[in-house]
Amino acid sequence: MAYIEIQKVRKTFGKTKVIKGVSLEVQKGEFLVLVGPSGCGKSTLLRMIAGLESIDEGIIVIDGDVINTIPPKNRDIAMVFQNYALYPHMSVYNNLAFGLKVKGGKKKEYHQKIIDTAQILGLSELLERKPKQLSGGQKQRIALGRAIVRNPKAFLFDEPLSNLDAKLRVKMRADLLRLHRQQKSTSIYVTHDQVEAMTMADRVAIIHEGTIQQIDTPLNVYNTPANQFVAEFIGSPPMNTISGELQKKEGGFSFLVDNKVLFENLRFPNDLPEGKIILGIRPENISLQPESPFLFESKTSFQIDLIEHMGDFSYAHIDIDGVKNWIVKNTGMQQLTDGMTTKMYIDAGRLHFFDTDTGKTSGEM
Repeated sequence: MAYIEIQKVRKTFGKTKVIKGVSLEVQKGEFLVLVGPSGCGKSTLLRMIAGLESIDEGIIVIDGDVINTIPPKNRDIAMVFQNYALYPHMSVYNNLAFGLKVKGGKKKEYHQKIIDTAQILGLSELLERKPKQLSGGQKQRIALGRAIVRNPKAFLFDEPLSNLDAKLRVKMRADLLRLHRQQKSTSIYVTHDQVEAMTMADRVAIIHEGTIQQIDTPLNVYNTPANQFVAEFIGSPPMNTISGELQKKEGGFSFLVDNKVLFENLRFPNDLPEGKIILGIRPENISLQPESPFLFESKTSFQIDLIEHMGDFSYAHIDIDGVKNWIVKNTGMQQLTDGMTTKMYIDAGRLHFFDTDTGKTSGEM
């Protein structure tokens, strides 16, 4: 039995359906990440678990108990918000202790717990300081510590790193993961950043327009997306996609865009249908140089619209006959310049195909 169960939950604001019958399970000790674009409903779902939003339909179960009507303060859940929500007039120690004091705890009972938590989070030297004397990363660690000292049934994180700079976000991601492994806590983490989702999650649930598109491990979601939305949302840069037509010929399949052959003599499984289809391939599965396993050469040459130099590799933006802009990850020694023409070589074993009507995966090599 799952530790947290969400069963056919719905939420509507006015005439807007925000959560459309979401069901999912979280195992005890699991770190589940809810990821999706802004406005998809992920934070609303988290707030429903916490009791900060009412549930229109469905039930939420934690550790065997239905919690729909239980007040937030009695759900034994700790939530960490995007803003730190610290008490500016209190010391770090008193910020950590506040929730325990409200519950009626005595200092001699919780003092050691605060000291231990501060040591885990690297706050031991800061316990007498006020929040205004601290950096953003230190403030976020206090917010985490305030949740940890309560020893709750579950942790809920609502985009807790989004206010930090890029370097600090990377460090805090690692700190959070280490903390999770030490505590073995059940956690649900909301983010719009798919890099956070890929690096932190035991499993990731991709949400779009109030529905779950796919739940799986990060690698499975990346390698076998359930539909075009997941394929284009997960990955940085995202998967390249283009609408076209598959035609079966004597030497294999040809893929045409606007009646022009993009690739030919492609060999696919026998059950892959001819006709209109959306082809997808990730930037790292394309090369601008003829090398194994990039065996299939584009029928024509294309112009490089833009080069983004990243250090030991670069991203080339390729104009596909004015129809679509593709991104190619170039890790070779080839010197690329804006405006030059080139052919593309693809790893046909990494192609994905999506139905033009539903967007669902039609097949993959």
